Amino acid sequence: MSNSNDLNKKSNTNSDSNPNVVLFYPQLGWMDTFILDLPLSLIYVAFDCYKNGIEVRIVDQRIEKTNWKKALSNAIDENTTLVGFSVMSGNPILNALEATKFVKEKFPSIITVWGGMHVTICPKEVIEDVNIDYIIRGLASKSLYKLICFLTSKTFNNSNSLAITEIEGLGYKIDNKVHMNEMSTTTEYPSLNELNFSGVTLDNYTRFNYKDKVYSLFTSFGCPHKCRFCFAPIFWKDIKGKKWFPYKEDEVISHIVYMIKTHNIGYVSLLDENFFLDLKRAENILRGILNAGVKVSWGIRGARVDDLARMSDEMLALLEEIGVRQIMIGAESGSDRMLQLMKKGITVDQIILANKKLSHFPSINPSYNFLSGLPDENSEDIYKTAKLADQLIRDNPNASFSGLNQLIPFPGSELYDRCIELGHIPPKNLSDWGKVDTHYNKGKTPWIDKKTKNTLQSVQAALMFIDKKIARELIISSNSNNNSSSSNSSSKVALSKKFIYASIILAGKLYRPFALFRVRHSFFKFPVDYFFIKLGVTAMETFSKSTSRK
Repeated sequence: MSNSNDLNKKSNTNSDSNPNVVLFYPQLGWMDTFILDLPLSLIYVAFDCYKNGIEVRIVDQRIEKTNWKKALSNAIDENTTLVGFSVMSGNPILNALEATKFVKEKFPSIITVWGGMHVTICPKEVIEDVNIDYIIRGLASKSLYKLICFLTSKTFNNSNSLAITEIEGLGYKIDNKVHMNEMSTTTEYPSLNELNFSGVTLDNYTRFNYKDKVYSLFTSFGCPHKCRFCFAPIFWKDIKGKKWFPYKEDEVISHIVYMIKTHNIGYVSLLDENFFLDLKRAENILRGILNAGVKVSWGIRGARVDDLARMSDEMLALLEEIGVRQIMIGAESGSDRMLQLMKKGITVDQIILANKKLSHFPSINPSYNFLSGLPDENSEDIYKTAKLADQLIRDNPNASFSGLNQLIPFPGSELYDRCIELGHIPPKNLSDWGKVDTHYNKGKTPWIDKKTKNTLQSVQAALMFIDKKIARELIISSNSNNNSSSSNSSSKVALSKKFIYASIILAGKLYRPFALFRVRHSFFKFPVDYFFIKLGVTAMETFSKSTSRK
């Protein structure tokens, strides 16, 4: 087993040859059936390797599907220094762990490195796994390059000696004892125009119902807010000073315009945690792109209710004019008591106000996310969330819901200690963390009584179908003559997808009246619909894993 017990042990890479690294992006779960965004975490972590002449080979399990073992094997050769994995919590852990074990079994001398959000938040359980040699917490690009220099005896900054303790955020084992280096207290990102996409094929990344090419990007990183349930305050806690890091307006404008024109992009997806934090900056970016004469559709993932509530009608009109199609909004709860407990910094009245304002701009589809399963929450709080959801679709027929997620208590979050007080038993190893799911949490939640749990599950099922997103999204897809994913799929896979979409459409039509009845009459007993939907999601996840785009 290669596990850095002996720090004099170096990579088997020939020092006279140019090393390469392989970066692996695991399948995420059932949503891979619908959304395939660029593996931006790998694009960013590869930056310093590219800059210093190290070849980077990216293997995306979501693209390779059943061919992933062959693709990963083909990417590894005698000059491969390490295989790195970018991992989020939940199901991606299980897929990354399977791939890591595969690498260790087939290439025993290859070094494995894990990084990403989950590694940063829960490093101990990761580095203790026997198949993982190193972890890198936090922003990993420079640390990954330093690790390669250490393993291959290459020079770093014209210095012949690089101690392992100098690699910020690195975790490793010596004689089975875990060591964690200090975290970086500063941030450094490549410019947008320096990002290297040579390791991926842009055409592979799309959405299930979009005929246009999709380009996803960050125009900023971080978030200054301190929501008690969120991973962001944990991830950024070691960074001194500000917690929000925007790219300059001109840089964002020029980059997006270039990508649209050069790669024939038809849909731009902004993945910022909080794109509208600086409204003037957001306006300048969107107006600058509009003035450049490019016309695309847009999706904006990160929006806060209070930012939308203070947005002028002129700004909303600009969003509509530039082609914003969807805005994902963190509403979280219909209970002011719970919003205060979360430290969300918004009120139910603000949610209603923002939604009514958006209703005057019908081409913009707001998608609201809710959160439940928190300590000290009761069934009455969830009733209020259901009532709010009903009011939102009454006030704005274009409103939809991305779900009622369940709280995952992450170590370091403000709510974690309260969950422990109430009997929470945290996952003990990687496999346990792989069972964590915000949609269908398999973990025990002793603070939730039976009535509250039934209410939560019933509302969770209903929110998936009380809006019009299925009619708006899936029917468009099933009638589309241009399905970008089918061009790279067999006819059998294409027919399977059509069957799945048709089944969801039919189920939605049949179930929606009952879902509305549940919400409007607070009938939350016997959540059998929750379990049927859970089975459907499991089937979609199996389909996503078993079908290949090749």
